[in-house]
Amino acid sequence: MSRTGNLLMVVAASTAALLVASCRSCTEAPPPRRARPIEGKLPPAPRAVAEPTATQEPARCAVIAMPELIEGGAPFRVELPAEGGCTDGPASFEWDFGDGSARVKQQSPTHVYEKPGEYTAKVTISDPEGRTDSDRVTITVTP
Repeated sequence: MSRTGNLLMVVAASTAALLVASCRSCTEAPPPRRARPIEGKLPPAPRAVAEPTATQEPARCAVIAMPELIEGGAPFRVELPAEGGCTDGPASFEWDFGDGSARVKQQSPTHVYEKPGEYTAKVTISDPEGRTDSDRVTITVTP
């Protein structure tokens, strides 16, 4: 029986050595697990992100009257410069001097007020599409 016991022990020892020698998991990392699809369930769809949209400002016109002198004795000669423009095309200027005289289509005219009084000069700017802006200035003419 001792022979059988030794043999068994030798066989058991060599099997154990064989098992240890052929065991990859003992010396190597196990391969990564593959994700297994679950039938009937899809992964959630990615959330759509709204792209910012560029907002275009509406076309417009802007004008400002910039006279240096707004008060003087009759006859008062005044220069009426204006600055302005339109975002959507060429601009045209028109002045109403407020004294009943003819309107003038200039950007920066000179006008003579003959009689004493307070006058409101108005400049209007416009583009070909009909957009407008205006500015007013009070002119005081003394005797």
